[in-house]
Amino acid sequence: MAELSKGQRWQNLVILAEGVNQLDIAGIEFLVAERNKLLKRGGDLYIIGMKAHIRNKLRRSPYWKFLNGDGNLFESTYIAFRSVCKNLEIENYRQYMKHLFKDYNRL
Repeated sequence: MAELSKGQRWQNLVILAEGVNQLDIAGIEFLVAERNKLLKRGGDLYIIGMKAHIRNKLRRSPYWKFLNGDGNLFESTYIAFRSVCKNLEIENYRQYMKHLFKDYNRL
């Protein structure tokens, strides 16, 4: 992640976590630290598709509130991006998605 973000000043980061099967304490603390960096820049961290067993374990931990689990962890991409667009006050959801994925394909 540090290599990807080198020289970037992202405010918001969306992590697609469908392929994540385990998340240890170091991984959770990394996510909390990244979220704190983004919050200082006026942004936030959003996680999509975290497997139920990981999400449930996280929900029972104190880290849930540090990640704003109720507001920033989503089961589906559609719900996540609708919520993110609302939070960022983006009115044209479809246009934003086109722009977002055009930039994503350039990486």
